[in-house]
Amino acid sequence: MTNLNLKIIAYASFICWLSFACSKDNDEDMAPYTPQTNWEKSKGLEEGIFNSLYIDNKLYLLGASNFYKDGNISDTNIPFSFEKYITRPGWHKLPVSNKVLATRTELDVFILSVSNLTEDQFLKIDLKSFDSTFIKLEDIPRWQSEGLGISGNGTILIPYRTAKEGIAENNPSLMLIRTSNKNNEIVIEEVKNIKLQVLSYYDLVYQVDSFENFFLITVGNIVIQLTDQGEVSTVGAFNTLRSLIIKDEVVSFGIDRIKNEVSYFKSRMDGGNRHLVRKIPLEPLFDGLELTSINDKIIGYKNDKIYLIELETNKMKLSELNNSKLEGGFITSIISNNENKVLVTATCHIICGGYTKPLNNFFEIKKE
Repeated sequence: MTNLNLKIIAYASFICWLSFACSKDNDEDMAPYTPQTNWEKSKGLEEGIFNSLYIDNKLYLLGASNFYKDGNISDTNIPFSFEKYITRPGWHKLPVSNKVLATRTELDVFILSVSNLTEDQFLKIDLKSFDSTFIKLEDIPRWQSEGLGISGNGTILIPYRTAKEGIAENNPSLMLIRTSNKNNEIVIEEVKNIKLQVLSYYDLVYQVDSFENFFLITVGNIVIQLTDQGEVSTVGAFNTLRSLIIKDEVVSFGIDRIKNEVSYFKSRMDGGNRHLVRKIPLEPLFDGLELTSINDKIIGYKNDKIYLIELETNKMKLSELNNSKLEGGFITSIISNNENKVLVTATCHIICGGYTKPLNNFFEIKKE
């Protein structure tokens, strides 16, 4: 065999080996196929939606100045307007409840039974008549937290500011209004003023979370728990505390940015027996997320991003979920209903209103 033939055979063998190697590398680099199901625009929701609740097989929705007590994701919705009873529509995120609607102006709070949505039934709460040191309501913007609280029992929480002899007091105050519904009218059963003493300097209420019979409130960097009965206890010192319900427990995550860690807590549904499960290094993506639960899994969201959050032994794993057709929006809530659908609500920026997806497609990992 000539030298030329040997060179040709060697060259051909090299080409074959190279083709096989490249093919093998490409196969190894290929990610498994992940379907990408688009979010579908809800025909029944055309305005910006700021909050939502699904309870007892009914959907409740809040816009900037409209309330929907029989929300429908596929048909026309008829809103109840509270435009006359809200200041700076779109600035505050009101709590949503199946018992009572609570709105606010600069100085007053108005409450109304959800079972009888008529303007002439609004009950005005003049805070000055309950606390002579009242000067204004705490001003919590919607992207930070709900501005008021409503427990599952229908108790209303109002954070406000006080002053004595013209000097503002360091600590905010809290007003608890226990309500009931009699003959389709809202009735005030009891009013309590809670004078907090947790800070030695002036600071604000940054966050309010409402549960069945208690509230979690962030005052400065101190998180407190307040029961419907007015009992106050300290949870801890955190930059922020995010909480959600998983099955029959309240799960909370306290963020400490200085220590770069997250304290992971669990408690009973009534807020009792809260205990530290463990501490986890803070993932940068986790800081600033709103939290909810879908199918008993922890879901985080911010702007147009949605994440599945999985807790491992010593870390968090965040997987970005498919947000096709939500790009550029500002998500305000994510809930599921008994039709095995997930509803995302959003303010009006690029997208607007409500978007749905089947539950079995919700956990699709976003394709790179």
